[in-house]
Amino acid sequence: MDALKAVNEIFIGEQVPVTHGVIPSRGTPLDEADAFCEYVRNTSTAHPGLFDVSLHGYAHEAETDFRGQSEFGGLPADEQGQRIRDGIAILEDCVDEPIDTFIPPFNTYDQTTVVELVDAEIPIVSGGDWFTRDYFDIADIPFTAGGALHIPQTHAFVSDWETAAFYSLEDMIAAFDRVYAEGDLYIQMMHYQHFTTNERLDQLRSLLRHINRDGVGFMTLTAFGNAYLDGTIERVEEGWEYDPSIA
Repeated sequence: MDALKAVNEIFIGEQVPVTHGVIPSRGTPLDEADAFCEYVRNTSTAHPGLFDVSLHGYAHEAETDFRGQSEFGGLPADEQGQRIRDGIAILEDCVDEPIDTFIPPFNTYDQTTVVELVDAEIPIVSGGDWFTRDYFDIADIPFTAGGALHIPQTHAFVSDWETAAFYSLEDMIAAFDRVYAEGDLYIQMMHYQHFTTNERLDQLRSLLRHINRDGVGFMTLTAFGNAYLDGTIERVEEGWEYDPSIA
């Protein structure tokens, strides 16, 4: 858990909100008395609004070869629904807060997953943009399909998943600048276990400081999704407009 704490300290220091995708059952189900659950609860309490938690599958295991590999895509509806409901119950007990969002393992899911998520009252899903462009044939971000709001991840730190090599800071800055110039959404995905060196932690800090400028707003996945759904945030000609007074 040291790597998680080190990453969190950077977000706390820069006052940038972040969403944690948590796996409910890796080997054994999480228990609310676990040190991890206690840490997540205490961190959220100490820094309100800075952290939220998303359901990251159930066990993060490749159950099918759907779109390469998937824990959910291609499974029967009853199996998907059971994994989602069991995962929600475990995670809500762990973090003591409602779960509104779903981050599928391997970034893949299917139409059945969406139906089961909506049935379980999870209206927001965030897979990979490479996947949603192909499967849903939709390039816009975000988009609605099957009664859910889809907010695909657009950028990652890792350039090679076999070696876990990172993109350079210069490449990441250039990627953000292109998105910023177009007034689009920049949705950064990362895995805390990759940040095990001071160099990588410094890269994270440097990227956040580059992004943090006038005209840029940071939001967790849950905060953005709920604001989009209730109309307090909307796309305008020059980018995005956020007006919490509308709600």
